Amino acid sequence: MESNMVFLDVDQKNMSGKIPTSLGVLSSLEILKLNNNNFGGEIRDALQNCSNLRSIYLGDNKLSGKMPLWIGRSNVPMLSVLRLRSNYFSGHISQQLCNLDGLHILDLSNNSISGAILSKKEKAKIYIHNYGGYAYNSFEHSDNIFEHAKLTLKGEELVYNTTLYLVKIIDLSSNNLQGEIPEEISNLIFLGTLNLSMNQLSGKIPSKVGNLHWLKTLDLSYNHLLG
Repeated sequence: MESNMVFLDVDQKNMSGKIPTSLGVLSSLEILKLNNNNFGGEIRDALQNCSNLRSIYLGDNKLSGKMPLWIGRSNVPMLSVLRLRSNYFSGHISQQLCNLDGLHILDLSNNSISGAILSKKEKAKIYIHNYGGYAYNSFEHSDNIFEHAKLTLKGEELVYNTTLYLVKIIDLSSNNLQGEIPEEISNLIFLGTLNLSMNQLSGKIPSKVGNLHWLKTLDLSYNHLLG
């Protein structure tokens, strides 16, 4: 592989085995799309060497283990898209995600993630801060590469390309999350989609959710919520 590679896309190539550690030498890599394959094992720590990563697509594989702590540290400071849906990840949501100022698509749905959405010490640092993302005019990366992604919104699969940067999503559905929905989630004023369905959440729905004026889709079904 060329070390100056910017875009690696092997979506739906029926690939298996573990994610190659050799990807760690791709220091210029910005978009990594390994989704819809049969990759197994854990996410390799070697990927933290790809410090220019803006988008990680590892959904619909057979990956397992806990979310690496390096995601959210200074290793990948420009990360804006993180899609790990439909795997076998366990453990708690990495609180390091709170450090990603530009993250605007977070999809951890359909895994086995447990625990609270936010730990007590992180409630003052609600996910993705202002959730505004970087001020891209388009989702253009180096070498004039345009990113596109298929996203499921309101039960319908849609393809986004030049407008992908406008999409603001948190999808934590179909996991084993427990506890209350943190009131601090109302600070994500630009959030467009919030899906917390099919978990073990309890307590009352925060009244300040009404402050999310850009919210188009809210799904809290199949939990143990009151009020």
